[in-house]
Amino acid sequence: MNKIAEGIKNDLSAVPKTLKEKTKGADVKKMLLKCAPYVIFGYVFNKLSWLYRHESGANVWEKALYTLGGMGKAFHNPLPSLNLVDIAVGVVSGFAFFLIVYCKRKNAKKFRHGEEYGSARWGA
Repeated sequence: MNKIAEGIKNDLSAVPKTLKEKTKGADVKKMLLKCAPYVIFGYVFNKLSWLYRHESGANVWEKALYTLGGMGKAFHNPLPSLNLVDIAVGVVSGFAFFLIVYCKRKNAKKFRHGEEYGSARWGA
């Protein structure tokens, strides 16, 4: 059992080294610009989750309406909520936004520039 714990400890201590090796030639500014929309999306949903928790309402529908009506209150404090539920909502929504963008990008049509696309011509 002690050998397993040592192996896990060695693997975890090697993670920062391998990350440094993999990101050695990466442009930090470019990476931050690629991640910014997802972080902003997660931040906004974190704030909306906080506002939803603090709104008074008898049922889900009323709370959702009060949340949409009072969005300005959520951004009075610029810091994100540190409640675990709010953090989870922010992370999941940011990741969901990333997956949507990734799927849209992956399924984009690849047009051939300078050539006809489709069957407009019957033969050469």
